[in-house]
Amino acid sequence: TAGFAASCPAAGWISQYYSQAHNGIDIAADYGTPIHAVGDGEVIVSGYVSDYGQWIRILHGDGTISEYGHMQRRDVAVGDRVTAGQQIALVGSEGQSDGPHLHLRIWADAGAGVRTDPIPYLAERGVDMPCTPGQGPGPGPAPVVHPVESGRVVSARSADGRLEVFAAAADGVHHAWQTVVNGGWSPWEALGGPGNAELALAPNADGRLELLALNGDTFQHRYQTGPSAGWSGWEPFGGGGKDIA
Repeated sequence: TAGFAASCPAAGWISQYYSQAHNGIDIAADYGTPIHAVGDGEVIVSGYVSDYGQWIRILHGDGTISEYGHMQRRDVAVGDRVTAGQQIALVGSEGQSDGPHLHLRIWADAGAGVRTDPIPYLAERGVDMPCTPGQGPGPGPAPVVHPVESGRVVSARSADGRLEVFAAAADGVHHAWQTVVNGGWSPWEALGGPGNAELALAPNADGRLELLALNGDTFQHRYQTGPSAGWSGWEPFGGGGKDIA
């Protein structure tokens, strides 16, 4: 059971998720974006280290600890009492960092050194990621309405911010993607699939992109196997074009 009602830590998009190799989540945002305490608590660390840059730890009443790293500026000191949603820092890129973002880490049992995925931790406390600051404790923001792009050429951003583009041709669908955020592009990759198809591309609620291709009776789709991950092969979708209103 959640120990408190949480608040949104920062506006932005999740550029890296929690895994065994990555002990928190990264929320990419512009330099200077406000960072907020996820819950009431006491600041137990506020300082600077070479690999983490400016960083903060907050001990919450349920014994969990939220940790914030790579900040441009800290607005609280050790011993300060903070409230959920209070601004505590600004997004930066200090320490070992490839760009401006908040690294958010959660210690579920700090005494035993147990870390946990911040996304379900926040969801249990009323905040769904990505989120909007200012919601305050309690229910998270309304669901995001994801735009759908359709046509012979479609594009969308992966969860990590890279653009991906698909183009329909007589020999099937072709795919290219940015190799880094705001960076260069891969060569075109031939995917096969329906020729001269109408395409639709949109993100799922969990951040995975999904591509649909329709040509007459042929209706197929592909999808990312995880946010910003590789793609599945083509699979039939529904009963074909004649079944689509």
